Amino acid sequence: MAMTVHVDVVSAEESIYSGLAEFVVLPGEVGELGILPGHTPLMTRIKPGAVRLKVPGQAEEELIFVAGGMLEVQPNMVTVLADTAIRGKDLDEAKASEARKQAEEALKNAKSEIDMARATSELAVLAALTHFTHPARLRWVAEAAGLPAPAAETALEDLLDRSLLHGLQTDEAVTAAASSPRVAA
Repeated sequence: MAMTVHVDVVSAEESIYSGLAEFVVLPGEVGELGILPGHTPLMTRIKPGAVRLKVPGQAEEELIFVAGGMLEVQPNMVTVLADTAIRGKDLDEAKASEARKQAEEALKNAKSEIDMARATSELAVLAALTHFTHPARLRWVAEAAGLPAPAAETALEDLLDRSLLHGLQTDEAVTAAASSPRVAA
């Protein structure tokens, strides 16, 4: 039997997951964090993205989208306190796409620094959610740029981050990924 750690993923609304996992992978502020049983105690912020859980006895990883939050790791327990959390199987791609479009429009129409910061933050969360709901997008970028998947993922995340800072729409950024000199290098 594989070693396991107890994992709780909770949002303000509900408990999303509570059970054992062989490992947990989360989006940390400076990169992905991999947590195995017996991990050194840790407390850190997490950014919007996917929490991946390897559940004992399941071939597929359990995927949960989080919109940022906090991570606490103890040797036998991992707790994810998420601002918002949604099970991967419960995501609605059409709603996520529509929300992203509304956030992009709010960013274009922002009149104050607070409005701009709020819209930028919301757009970052929705860009992560859109990326989460479009796994084929990563394969497309990897094939178009001739890169291995990990390099394409890094390039795509960098491109999406830069596009948010410069007001480009996410779809424009993804379309530009194949021809970007930084991605092709």
